Amino acid sequence: MKVESEGGVLIVSPPGEEPYELDFSGVDVGDDLRRSLMEIVKARVGPTGMWGKLTAQGGLWSLRTLFEGLGVTRAGEITHGKYLERLMSLPQGTRYTHHMRLRKVVQEIRGVDPEEKSRIINHRVPRPAQDSSRHVITEQEFVDLRRLCFESVQSALRRVKAGWAVLDSYRNGEYAEGTADWEYGTVLDEIARTGTLATRDPSNPGRILLPVSVRQRLYPGQSIARVSAFPLWSHLYPTSDETCAAVTGLIATCGWNATTLLRLHMTNITRVDPQDGTQAAEFHVLLDKPRLGPVSQWGENLHDGDWDEGDGDDAPEPIDARFEVRGDKHSKGRLLTMVIELTEGGRQTLAAAGRPCDNLIVGLTDGLHRGSRTTTRLPIHPWAAYDVAYSPMASWRRSTGHVWATPRALRHYFVVHVHPEGHVASMNMEYSLTDPTMKQLVQPSIAKVLESEFDGMVATVVTDDADIASQAPQVVARGVLEDVEAGQLDTLGSSCLDHDHNPETHAPCRVSFLDCFACKNAVVLKRHLPRNIAIYERLEFLRSYTPDAGWNRVYAIYHARVSSVLERYSQDDVEQAREVVTDDDRDLVARLIKDRWNDDE
Repeated sequence: MKVESEGGVLIVSPPGEEPYELDFSGVDVGDDLRRSLMEIVKARVGPTGMWGKLTAQGGLWSLRTLFEGLGVTRAGEITHGKYLERLMSLPQGTRYTHHMRLRKVVQEIRGVDPEEKSRIINHRVPRPAQDSSRHVITEQEFVDLRRLCFESVQSALRRVKAGWAVLDSYRNGEYAEGTADWEYGTVLDEIARTGTLATRDPSNPGRILLPVSVRQRLYPGQSIARVSAFPLWSHLYPTSDETCAAVTGLIATCGWNATTLLRLHMTNITRVDPQDGTQAAEFHVLLDKPRLGPVSQWGENLHDGDWDEGDGDDAPEPIDARFEVRGDKHSKGRLLTMVIELTEGGRQTLAAAGRPCDNLIVGLTDGLHRGSRTTTRLPIHPWAAYDVAYSPMASWRRSTGHVWATPRALRHYFVVHVHPEGHVASMNMEYSLTDPTMKQLVQPSIAKVLESEFDGMVATVVTDDADIASQAPQVVARGVLEDVEAGQLDTLGSSCLDHDHNPETHAPCRVSFLDCFACKNAVVLKRHLPRNIAIYERLEFLRSYTPDAGWNRVYAIYHARVSSVLERYSQDDVEQAREVVTDDDRDLVARLIKDRWNDDE
């Protein structure tokens, strides 16, 4: 990895890839702070850094967004207040992403007040809600995907083993010189030793010359005048698609994160075979997640019982998506065994070619021309980072019709539906609350409870102020329609039909204006929408820096209530109302929340 600085631009040259630029001239800060930011990002994209191209470009975008018009020229001017002010001005859907990037950079900026830096780093931004329209993975889809991955890896392993068997026979002198098998073995031997083929067409150096018998073997019954030699590599190594199947299969079967899997090395995998042969073989896998700091490694035992490849025509055994059986053809240990055997030839070739690697996942590019862009400068290379695997895996998902099978979706399904006992209750709750299937399963129970309690818990919401009589008939029944329409009964965010009789105490009401959203006496009109948006935004602001315990104890219930009110209006109504929220509205809400909270508090 080569990183150079030219003026306000970082030029990054990843091995085997096209260079790209990170232009810091658009970051609205002073020269010294800009140079400091460049050095921080330079370290993160450098040889020892963890940022790939996409992450680096996203980080630069976040820096531009943070400092644009903020009035910060030097590090000492960065404060939690300014940071929060800018963060809260961003759309809710992007705050989390920006904060996750920026906190890593701010942590390394020298000259920032330690207390301010600590508040920024420890600042909490809620993760945006999952898209409810995303694909819901069914158990059958998950089972079918695992079967596809196992069959793909198994098929590739048989082909690769056959190729290496031919190579072993050639090296043992079992083929007579000049025969078709001998010529085939000669070509495979050169690929296995060097990773490439050196014999080229003098008139076209980009074209590899192959013996006629080898070309006929590759393309039987076809014209052999101009053919690609690339299929020869697949006789010894897994193709790009097969490598994608191996990665996807391990994620779905073992529940590993993609980045963790791609960082897995052979030195982290230990196999213990039972001496008497009566028990299943056991793998101990040490997984690594550097970003978690000191608690970054954990072990996992995977079992693999006796397994017979058969003749290749046997129907695959059924896969149980929820349970693993020792000795099952589709167990975690069995898949790991096949992947190790499938990729071993690639590691041997890279070592022989002077480019040793210890990665578990080693595979081919999707063509010879791609070889010059890999870290090894060869068609065979380690898939050591998600940046390397992202594009081929996306292409593989499209080609197989499993577009939904992203690493994140598979990991989520595994944690919720396959192995929930592998996590503490709080972790399972976090996954389950965002799981589409779980959401669907609990809807009847939620609806039943809400329907039984709804009338006594919430205010009446009127979405059209011209239709108060039909949407809130209690207003007419109590004879206060004209007063409500005239605004004579308004509180901060609603109209109170009877301030002198609290439904719970039957005495004059003395609770906070925020409790109006849970009162039968309250009617929320469309004209109240701007101030209710101001209330929501203020609570969001408080949520951003309030510890979880304090938020849940004091604010969470009010946030939920005002959110439920806003959800009754269309997005257009909310956006139009947001445009007319005044500074006086925001100031009034802030003062009331701060100085006039519930009398019970």
